[in-house]
Amino acid sequence: MGPMGLQGGRARRHRPLAERLAELDINVSRNIEFVELPDEDEGLNLEAVERCHFNELLSYWSQRNRTEDCANCVGELRPLVKSLPMLVFNLGTIVDVLLRHASKPQSMASEPVLVLLGALARDARTELVPHFGRIFAALTELLDVAARVGEQDAELVEQVFQCIAFLLKYLSRYIAADLPKYLGTYSVLLRHPKMYIRNFAGETLAYIIRRLREARVGIALTEIFSLLSEKHSKEQDLASMADSISVLLFEAVKGIQRGFHSQLPYLLKPLLRVHVQGARPAGLDVVAFPPASARRAAQLWATKAALLRMRDHTQSVEGAEDILEGVFKQFGGAIRRYAAS
Repeated sequence: MGPMGLQGGRARRHRPLAERLAELDINVSRNIEFVELPDEDEGLNLEAVERCHFNELLSYWSQRNRTEDCANCVGELRPLVKSLPMLVFNLGTIVDVLLRHASKPQSMASEPVLVLLGALARDARTELVPHFGRIFAALTELLDVAARVGEQDAELVEQVFQCIAFLLKYLSRYIAADLPKYLGTYSVLLRHPKMYIRNFAGETLAYIIRRLREARVGIALTEIFSLLSEKHSKEQDLASMADSISVLLFEAVKGIQRGFHSQLPYLLKPLLRVHVQGARPAGLDVVAFPPASARRAAQLWATKAALLRMRDHTQSVEGAEDILEGVFKQFGGAIRRYAAS
């Protein structure tokens, strides 16, 4: 340790919030941990069936985080989660405990509490669905706290969204079955005044769209764009919502190595159909239009921004082949009329 508490004689550089936010990794597909599977030759193991994953994770965090905040939370939870049947029976109390500790100001146990809250969905599944509303409301309040001017907390933002990601992952089947209800709940984040909150919200929700079957994608797209038909108190909300929807649509088809997910063809066709329906108002300044035109302008902006994000992602004509083919099919008539004039 160097002088003045400097490690290795070098000062730690202060990293601005924008830089820390750029490095956040919200990964819906990430596993919470590795779980040992029983040998196929052993048959059904009753002990393995009743084993509570939440309890194992609780033991892990009790050793990793030795703060008083974490110890108090673990002490309240241990008697409730000794087995999977006990966890399900005490589920309401467990959620109460976790939300109370998650909402504690300046808690030193926010990471383990939020990881446990997300992991709870893995054990409880459908039993947790009735509690989703109050869990999401508490997480939204935490994000508001983490985004306060002068008090921004990038680590808390990442922890909250990783918790949301796990909830969406393990409850995806139930959320997809009643998507309009959950979109209404989620819209609070999609129109959040902070851009990075909106971007993370669109990125995490995209996991649900990726898992939809082909026949369901077009319907889901209609339900997503219906968010722009709500009568918000401020027209600026339309602009924020349109930006979030563009992130959501792009992340739903974004693939690795500048490629695209297999969901692209099923989403692109209805997306382009939405874009060509109706007349496009002059300009894209949402605030300048009356309500009906403003909603249409926001819809057009969302589709255009999503397509631009796809273009920037692929960076090659070969990678954009499916996109170009879809565009030419939808706009072929207009292109031919323009060429003939």
